[in-house]
Amino acid sequence: MIHNLRTLIAVLAVVAMPIISWGQDERLSVRDFGAKGDGVNDDTSGIAKAIVAGAKKGRTTVVFPAGVYLTDTILVQSGLTLYVDKGATLIWKTGANDGDHKSLISILGKEDITVGGEGTLQGLSPSGLLQVVDSERVVIRGLHLETLGSTGDGITLTSSTEVRVEGCSITGGGQAIGISDSSNVRISQLGATSEKGLICRRVNDIEFVDVRIDSKAGPQFLIMESSAVLLDAIGSQERSSEPIVSAHDVQDLLLTNSQAVSGTKTFLQILGSQSRGIVARGNELSQSRAPVMVGPDVPAGRVEVDL
Repeated sequence: MIHNLRTLIAVLAVVAMPIISWGQDERLSVRDFGAKGDGVNDDTSGIAKAIVAGAKKGRTTVVFPAGVYLTDTILVQSGLTLYVDKGATLIWKTGANDGDHKSLISILGKEDITVGGEGTLQGLSPSGLLQVVDSERVVIRGLHLETLGSTGDGITLTSSTEVRVEGCSITGGGQAIGISDSSNVRISQLGATSEKGLICRRVNDIEFVDVRIDSKAGPQFLIMESSAVLLDAIGSQERSSEPIVSAHDVQDLLLTNSQAVSGTKTFLQILGSQSRGIVARGNELSQSRAPVMVGPDVPAGRVEVDL
């Protein structure tokens, strides 16, 4: 029946990336390269110089001390850590959003990168405030992202592998997180309030652990054409008239340790003739009016529910 469930659990248990310490690298402050952090001057040049210097040294942490930094797209190089300190805000300056594949922070075709801290990223970008494309071994940790406007997205991951997003918060319009054509992804300890929630398409081997999403339109978690999916302790803070999780043509999905908010219409919706190996086990979904809904196109025997 659910012949791949043991494999799913085993694989997801061993994919964790090594813990990265903020203090292990040489540290360079963007202030030492001309960035003002005063919220008035354009800090693009100073930030770029700090990143170039860090890339030459290797294993370097580029630090944004407390302040407000106006900047164009920040292109992160392989092997670098960007640390946005407490009290630091990076703002994508007006007019910086022209062209394709532009974000406040872009990781394009790179590897071994960490972006994190206790600071804030702010701006409007349909490509995502923080964008990861064709990259591997990337960690995003601890940041608060404020998306502006109704089309601004938070984080986008495309064609990437071994990506971790942990301890972040996302607020604003647009889509909280978009993930496509990627593998070995883990999203944990994340909260988001946005126009649209999380959209995952064509992803293999992905975990959502302790994730709460509240979106105004559509499901909180929309998962399509993906496989080996773990949903552990996920849900929303507010009741929703839309499904919390909507899975379309998904193979080998496990929903566990999750609880429905009172008045929620549906927690798990399963659709698509290609869906199989769907397991809901060890949850408290009785507060939902219809905890699990299975579409008529899902073949019999493909879903196992033990709430």
